[in-house]
Amino acid sequence: MSTFAAEWLALREGADTRARNRELAQGISAWFQLRKHISVVDLGSGTGANLRAVAALLPQRQHWLLVDK
Repeated sequence: MSTFAAEWLALREGADTRARNRELAQGISAWFQLRKHISVVDLGSGTGANLRAVAALLPQRQHWLLVDK
């Protein structure tokens, strides 16, 4: 886990979700829907909030590697 407390990361997840750029998310979704499978490496993944926010935008077949300290 990162040097940030899990409690703090959980508290900010809602704000991070609201701050995500919806237009960018739609563009990413459209781009990757052309692929049958995708692999993602999330550096500094913390509690996995990015995976929870982005996974639904990507193709159904996904492989994630979450890397944190």
